[in-house]
Amino acid sequence: MLCPECEQGVVTKVQVRATQEILHVCQECELLWLSAEDIGTEPFNSFTSYMEELGLSALWSSLYVLEPEKITSPQAQKYLRSVGSI
Repeated sequence: MLCPECEQGVVTKVQVRATQEILHVCQECELLWLSAEDIGTEPFNSFTSYMEELGLSALWSSLYVLEPEKITSPQAQKYLRSVGSI
């Protein structure tokens, strides 16, 4: 799904490594939603702010990407593989 806010990035389902929580994060602007049903209908949060509130690092290496087929950038795929996120 295309991000309803930036209209450039794809919203991808991820899991926070430390908490096992499922989130939906835009690959481009890094806005996040707590459920797929909330995307475009509920207020969003910043990935960075959300992770900092949890006391966690706001890096993609803190996540498991549950929809790796949505990662279309070769550079992003390479990085995510190198940190064990996909």
